[in-house]
Amino acid sequence: MAGLQPIRAIERGISVMRALEELGTASLHQLHESTGLHRTTLLRILLTLEQQELVRRGLGDGLYRNTFGLRRMTGTLDEFDRLAEIAGPVLGRLCETVKWPSDLMVRNGDSMQIKETSRRQTPFLVNRDEIGHRVAFAVTAVGRAYLAFCPEAEHDEIIAGLRNSSHPADQIMRTPKKLEPILEEVRANGYATRDEFYLGGNYGENTFFDDGLSAISVPIRVGEQVLGCVNLVWMRQAVPVEDFVANHLADLQAAADEIVAAYSGS
Repeated sequence: MAGLQPIRAIERGISVMRALEELGTASLHQLHESTGLHRTTLLRILLTLEQQELVRRGLGDGLYRNTFGLRRMTGTLDEFDRLAEIAGPVLGRLCETVKWPSDLMVRNGDSMQIKETSRRQTPFLVNRDEIGHRVAFAVTAVGRAYLAFCPEAEHDEIIAGLRNSSHPADQIMRTPKKLEPILEEVRANGYATRDEFYLGGNYGENTFFDDGLSAISVPIRVGEQVLGCVNLVWMRQAVPVEDFVANHLADLQAAADEIVAAYSGS
């Protein structure tokens, strides 16, 4: 935020923990060389981190190392959180370019769930679905993209699990002969679109409303695994699907490729 300055003491503490993460174990001298911090400053930082159980000094070797306290602090995070952290800036830049917003959505059992979104950044008045919002597999762009490109065993598992679902959005799961041609078209095109009769709503709450949107989606693939999907959504009355695909599919695919490259590199 404009006008605010970072807290230097916290920056220095983080630099020490990062140095220990890289070095594994380190002496005071090694930390001094790695961080450039004065030894007196380092000793104060290390004392504070030791008191907070984030760093410990080995009894046998006298070297400093990070503790499992850090793992406890991040124990509620998973690979989807790492994916969202990587995808967030990419979605932000995509929104700056295209103006319409995007969602990063991942599988959550029998549905897809928003893990990150740029809907707050768009200049357009679109439905502001938030992180945690869930949608169905069979009728949404992200769900179809996931089903089309995920490994065959997972594809079959999802369909089998939803075959007896009473949710209206899952009806097509009961007749795979109708669903599979749709997924074949998605694979051939490289992207998915919404079912023309799907209007939106929260799958988890079994609520429906017309959000006025259209969407296209592509998978985030690392090897054979589909980590999630990214979409672009827009007001369906503003642009026909074919025109939107012609204008912006390449931007969406480039964003997905950037996420995959950053995730693989990390």
